Amino acid sequence: MVVEGPRLLAEALDASLPVHEVFVEVEGDWPGATLVRAGTLDRLGDAVTSQGVLAVVGAPALALEEPATAAGAVPGQPLEARWTRSGAPLVFVLVDINDPGNAGTILRSAEAAGAAGVVFAGRCVDPLSPKVVRAAAGALFRLPIAAEEDLDAVHAWLRRKTLTTFATVVAGGEDLYASDLRGPTAVLLGSEAHGLDARSVTAADRRLTVPMAGSVESLNVAMAATVIGFEAWRQRRG
Repeated sequence: MVVEGPRLLAEALDASLPVHEVFVEVEGDWPGATLVRAGTLDRLGDAVTSQGVLAVVGAPALALEEPATAAGAVPGQPLEARWTRSGAPLVFVLVDINDPGNAGTILRSAEAAGAAGVVFAGRCVDPLSPKVVRAAAGALFRLPIAAEEDLDAVHAWLRRKTLTTFATVVAGGEDLYASDLRGPTAVLLGSEAHGLDARSVTAADRRLTVPMAGSVESLNVAMAATVIGFEAWRQRRG
């Protein structure tokens, strides 16, 4: 995977991801890096304006049950590895969310709210894409994540892990602030345009709605995840 900028490269190093190659176009001491002409990284990287450093690093494992073993993947912990430490895990399941900014922001908020992990399910954006990596601001390297296109496989996995699953819906669900989120919980969040698919709503144990004042139709999915995550954290703090 590609990381851009010295700060994200430092985060990748802190996470013990192997660094395969580093390109720099800034002055300084960069042992082992490839020095390139100014402006080169603006064309090679994804960011509009390069920060002068671009690196290719080993990608974290993305498997639900066990670390990925494909060539180039970094051995890591299964998604549930943190559950024994968290006691009652909080897991976010992103279904068909394709905006990298939203996906990265959810990763950042999930870490801040003490979540045990995030699952990218269905036709989601690539969690390792440069835009997601930037929006996550380092959370991608610290928070266990998984990616699985087969929605049925994800729902079956959730049932095996005995998590109480909440499908987020705009209206008609349980009031977020009257719901008990202290136990092992999975929160399912749907696409920006259409929300959760009917199959995911039906498969969930319960439905959850964020109450809102005024006539706003719905929240941005990243904002909804943040509100739900911090309400769960508030409850878990006692």
